[in-house]
Amino acid sequence: KQRYQRRVRGGWGRSLVVIDEFGKGTSHHNGVALFVAAVKHWLAMESDCPFILAATHYHSIFRQKLLPDSPILRYKTFDIGEDDIGLVYLYRVIDGYCLHSRANNVARMAGINPAIIDRADEIMELSAAQKPITGLWKCNEKHRTIAEKFLEAKFSSEQSSSEFIDWIKDFVVRGESKM
Repeated sequence: KQRYQRRVRGGWGRSLVVIDEFGKGTSHHNGVALFVAAVKHWLAMESDCPFILAATHYHSIFRQKLLPDSPILRYKTFDIGEDDIGLVYLYRVIDGYCLHSRANNVARMAGINPAIIDRADEIMELSAAQKPITGLWKCNEKHRTIAEKFLEAKFSSEQSSSEFIDWIKDFVVRGESKM
């Protein structure tokens, strides 16, 4: 908090202010509000505005056009292309801004489980449409049985804990329910 406070208050016409992920650790709405307020504060300084290099994941700032047009404000982003495999990062800085997260593409390239990425895509689509996000896991009867057994279990001793863990192993691997 103090780092950003110093940057906002201490920046002037000959300063270089570098910000990576402004608002990290805040809610999305608070982070957007803080970022926009800080940029507007600097823009109001006109000729005394510091040179600011900022990176943000708050795409809504650009989609909702929350920053004013200004001759001293420029947007830059990284150029990307697509091939039959997916995104290709071209390692070139160009004019513009990114309106969508590329996190799931990066996750795919990093070898993250496709089921996890598919669920993340689903959650992002629901969130963007402002629809309720359904349960994290699609429960089936097996999940319900495990939850019921857990709630019924008495963990009064190490032995009862071990018995429960053994039951889960048997149930998950072999589908047996002997508890």
